[in-house]
Amino acid sequence: MIARGRYRLMLFVAADVVLIMLPFYSSCGRERTVRTVREEIKRNLPLGSTSSQVIAFLDAKHIGHSELVRAKSSSDYPGEHDIRLILASIPLKPGLMSEWGIFMSFRFDESDRLIDYRVNLLGT
Repeated sequence: MIARGRYRLMLFVAADVVLIMLPFYSSCGRERTVRTVREEIKRNLPLGSTSSQVIAFLDAKHIGHSELVRAKSSSDYPGEHDIRLILASIPLKPGLMSEWGIFMSFRFDESDRLIDYRVNLLGT
């Protein structure tokens, strides 16, 4: 009887360990980083891509984004005016006291062609 109780306890502990570790293993290899996002953009959105192509890319990757907007100024592009941008972000797992995300800005010329992009890790 004691052996059976000990066996059940061991099974219970083993099941708890699996349940606790499962989220860590299930996300292994799929975490997005600033580096991997930059590489994806570089590989899929060459300079000269249209704003529609950028939006299609972001939609396909399930990345939240704005539409193409005109801004009078932007902290990403100090000293420039009348900037055409698409802004996007990927929320990351929250920390103990803050939230982090990968934020992207895509800048376009007057013909709505991609001329620059920025990818940064920002926390609040």
